Amino acid sequence: MNNTTLFAILEEITFDQYFKPDMVRLRYKKQQNTNMDVEQDMDVEQDMDVEQGMDVEQDNNTKTLSFYQSDISMNEDDDIPNEYRYDFIEFLGKGTYGEVYKALDKQLNDIVVVKKLTYKASRLLSSRNEIEILNTIRQECERYICLLNSFFDLDGRLNIVMNYIEGTDLSNLSKDHLRYVLSEKLEQLYDDVLVLHSMGICHGDLKFNNIMLEKNTNRLHIIDYGGACQEQLCKIAFTPLFTHPYVVYLIREGIPIPKHICFIHDMYSIGMMYAYTFLNENDMDDVKKSIYTIFKEYTYTNDSETYFNDMNTILFTIENVLNEEYRNIFKYLVINDLKVKI
Repeated sequence: MNNTTLFAILEEITFDQYFKPDMVRLRYKKQQNTNMDVEQDMDVEQDMDVEQGMDVEQDNNTKTLSFYQSDISMNEDDDIPNEYRYDFIEFLGKGTYGEVYKALDKQLNDIVVVKKLTYKASRLLSSRNEIEILNTIRQECERYICLLNSFFDLDGRLNIVMNYIEGTDLSNLSKDHLRYVLSEKLEQLYDDVLVLHSMGICHGDLKFNNIMLEKNTNRLHIIDYGGACQEQLCKIAFTPLFTHPYVVYLIREGIPIPKHICFIHDMYSIGMMYAYTFLNENDMDDVKKSIYTIFKEYTYTNDSETYFNDMNTILFTIENVLNEEYRNIFKYLVINDLKVKI
């Protein structure tokens, strides 16, 4: 295979071709009022780190506030006003756009997660996008973290209330535990991403930190939709270790990412997580250092041809050093989709 096959071919793939019936067949059961067998056809691959947004213009602030409080908020007639409804129990983490807390919902006497955005982040279009996506996936709450409520507090900060999952993200697991989990749960994770894609949503930020392992059920849950996309063209930031090289190229060129390419990127991310999990320590460290070095050189030179060639070399190196039992899965997630014939 020549060096351009893996990445340049993606420029020619259309949305319809991505969902060819002869690609991956998805089967899952939705258990709501009645049991229904649902089959959807899809294909996939990739990963990344993100969160981008544009400041909402001043004259749109009222409209945005209305969107959060009426279109999304599910508690307009509650006995307890939203501003006083939640008791913060535990600080869970902090990021660029705000803090995350474990909280008690006094109205329902239930434990929830509250993402309290900064004042500036509360006015970003990306925050509205995150709420829309969390609301969309509410039908699949057993698979993902999803929206329960949203409101502005007395300080004008947007609060996003989500279901609480007791457990830990995969980044906190030991190497042996992580290997066990991905050996047992990779198919479940793969199906969950496909279901997300079937709803027209690209996560865009799949990595160990954004996948929770539930304590009681050992089920995986995809979290953090701050960088997710359900538009036809996506804008995302990224973590080089989990980002599809073609997406890195598009971002560097300032080109919006077609959603089906973002879908491929999601599966690439799963494949790279899988590779890092099952590589031995020395090989994993070498691969990570090489990817960061290649990315750094690309940011200085903007030489995309060299970047693609170097990343091809890395991917085939991973393929060669992985044990045979893991190699085929890695190839399927990261490489085979890129060799699709138009």
